[in-house]
Amino acid sequence: MSFFRLLTLLCAFLLSGLPGRPVLAADLGVQTGRTLAGIIGYARWPVEPSYFRLCTAGYLAYLPGNGASLAPLLDRKLLIRDVTDLSAGWENGCDIIYMGALPLALQRQVIKMASGRPLLSVTEGDLECTAGSMFCLHAVDGEIGLLANLDAISRGSVRISPKVLQLVRRRQETSSEKSSPGARAQPRQVAP
Repeated sequence: MSFFRLLTLLCAFLLSGLPGRPVLAADLGVQTGRTLAGIIGYARWPVEPSYFRLCTAGYLAYLPGNGASLAPLLDRKLLIRDVTDLSAGWENGCDIIYMGALPLALQRQVIKMASGRPLLSVTEGDLECTAGSMFCLHAVDGEIGLLANLDAISRGSVRISPKVLQLVRRRQETSSEKSSPGARAQPRQVAP
């Protein structure tokens, strides 16, 4: 077992016992798959791939089966591989990197290694979306929320349609309408 895989499993184990960790609903994987498929649908690569190469890293709490549930939601074939060990050249074989539970330093290393490549990046659990991924998913009370890192999106070579950003805004407004009077929605947060 590689050092990175062992470190990832250890972090996932330690994080799972933290107080205040949200209880995940049975359909969390379905929500995550739909959200991720929506993001992919709004993405445009410099050279459109004939099939998507999804690379995963870390323990995936929100996307069970290493992302296999995503395949039926896409208009193209999906190839999935785990790159948690970050073997040399992993970033050349990916169109999408989906990071689960990884230490912040390792998340930043992944983003740095992928810099300059046409790679859509999504991270689980980065509540402020500051590690460098384009999009961050988080679960609260069994619901998936979405954050967009506009800086990462603007620097990336994968173009994201402004419609996904309108979706982020629109869902944020819907979320704030559902909350109690006087409550404010989190910046850029999207409720399903």
